[in-house]
Amino acid sequence: MPDNRLEQLEERIKYNFKDNGLLERAITHSSYAREHADCPGDNERLEFLGDSILGFLACNILYGEHPDLSEGDMAKIKSYVVSEPALASYAEELALGDYILLGRSEWSMGGNYRPALLADTFEALIAALYIDGGLEAAAGLACPFIRRRITLAVTSDDYRDFKTVLQEIIQEHRRITPTYAILSAYGPEHDKSFVAAVYADKELLGAGKGKSKKAAEQDAAKNALEKLR
Repeated sequence: MPDNRLEQLEERIKYNFKDNGLLERAITHSSYAREHADCPGDNERLEFLGDSILGFLACNILYGEHPDLSEGDMAKIKSYVVSEPALASYAEELALGDYILLGRSEWSMGGNYRPALLADTFEALIAALYIDGGLEAAAGLACPFIRRRITLAVTSDDYRDFKTVLQEIIQEHRRITPTYAILSAYGPEHDKSFVAAVYADKELLGAGKGKSKKAAEQDAAKNALEKLR
């Protein structure tokens, strides 16, 4: 560790790690690990775990504290509060970009403030807290952010549908807008169902079905998000 950023970050998140190696790994980007032979590893596996923990925490709050919400609304709000833009905003509030360890090239391009990288690091930090201190430690940092964003969504109806969330992610990573196509329709005329697919350029991201073309596109976007996450 090149400086005292671990101690500074612990003060910011109000948690003292029993295993400082976990915290160091959580803020270590793969570009830094590649440039330092003595680095114990990067945060990619922690990101994977943190993604699931955040999803569980969001679902737990929605189910337990918002009994009036339908399954569909809970799914949309959950996607909204753990989407990349949301996670990046949580990381920005913690000034997490100031603590991330990056390789020289990534750092020179301002990578520590890219939304995708901030979101990934927040996920890794949540996983490190979970491993070090259990679900209570992870929830202690994540839940205030999640609750606040859920409240905003519920009170102002300010949450996106699956298509909008998917569009934000694809535009951030690939600078293109996903497109949709209706692949087929089946069933009697009075009770038709549709199958839709969503693409990024020519790559199939996901497919879905519904009782209307719009519903099928939403289901395709939902399935694409599940694969991407």
